[in-house]
Amino acid sequence: MLDLHCFERRKIMDKNTIKNKAGFLGIPSNVIAVYTVLNVLLKMRKDLGLEAMMEYIDRYLGVMEMSNPDMKRAVNVALSLVDVREIYDEAMR
Repeated sequence: MLDLHCFERRKIMDKNTIKNKAGFLGIPSNVIAVYTVLNVLLKMRKDLGLEAMMEYIDRYLGVMEMSNPDMKRAVNVALSLVDVREIYDEAMR
């Protein structure tokens, strides 16, 4: 299980870590996993439509959150440090 206090003590979830481009996405297995998931969602959107893709995301996240509430809390901490508008704007440049 994830220990939120461990994240806070080690400052893993601070803004500098999240914004560090050599961080999470610098690990080859993470890049492959993220790329694969994005492509599955893209294919689902193309084949089944945007609404079906969104329903799938909601359902899958719900299942994951129910089976691992500690992960949900840890991710919520990380998301509280992220500016999604900034992420979007940076990706669109």
